[in-house]
Amino acid sequence: MANGQIVGRWQPAGLTCDAAMVISIAGGVLTVNAAGKATALTLEPSPEFGVIQAHGEDGDYSLMPKRLRPKFPNDDKHATHRLTIEGVHGTVARLTKCA
Repeated sequence: MANGQIVGRWQPAGLTCDAAMVISIAGGVLTVNAAGKATALTLEPSPEFGVIQAHGEDGDYSLMPKRLRPKFPNDDKHATHRLTIEGVHGTVARLTKCA
């Protein structure tokens, strides 16, 4: 799965896109900007298809993007993109991509 699918603005569950997290990738580093704080994670090889592995100062993360199909095939404009992040100590964040 292309890492590019997770680049962009993401809305944490229960919040609006006004408080979006911004994920970017450059030079093998995934950066998450949230609440005025930037966290840099090094991309790692993943043994699982569709799972993006990353390592940060505080531990390892698994990012699992998912595209929910719209009503009509190839209608990406109306597709819903979701991202689940499993992190340190079993924390889980569920996000929806902002338009």
